[in-house]
Amino acid sequence: MSVFGGSYVPPPAPPVPCPEPIPVIPPANDLPFPPVWPYLFSSDTLYVRDSVGTVNTLVRGDTYVFNCVATFATNGTALNLTNGLLTMTARFAETDATSVFTLTSNGAGIVINNALLGDFTVTIPKTATIPCPKTRTILSYDIQFNLGAVRYTVNRGQLVVLSNITAAA
Repeated sequence: MSVFGGSYVPPPAPPVPCPEPIPVIPPANDLPFPPVWPYLFSSDTLYVRDSVGTVNTLVRGDTYVFNCVATFATNGTALNLTNGLLTMTARFAETDATSVFTLTSNGAGIVINNALLGDFTVTIPKTATIPCPKTRTILSYDIQFNLGAVRYTVNRGQLVVLSNITAAA
């Protein structure tokens, strides 16, 4: 073949097919992020001892509500909350002598929905996090069940309190 006024360029080679299909990595099975207000922490898969070490993010000066079910760590059966007292205590450090806030089931922030099934709801009022500084703060907390001489920690972890932007009280 003769070419006038230029050089011969052979046609491009056909594309080489990929030898194996690229595997698709499925997304992680993260728990759904709760709604903004009221901040509802779903305990559908993480109850009590399984949720030890959980981290909940709050905003300083906001009200938060979350539901829990108290179960025994050994066999997963519901803890009967009848005639007992639930107490949630939050501190700046686990070793602090004073607490940032304390909620109880005797009318101060914790409502037992179904005592036989261990179902209860915790409401952290907006005033509870006001003692926190206006910067990101980490509080340690636990929820204990007391019935006479019996004491059982049903939940513990950390509350990350973020500063509020709009109502910087």
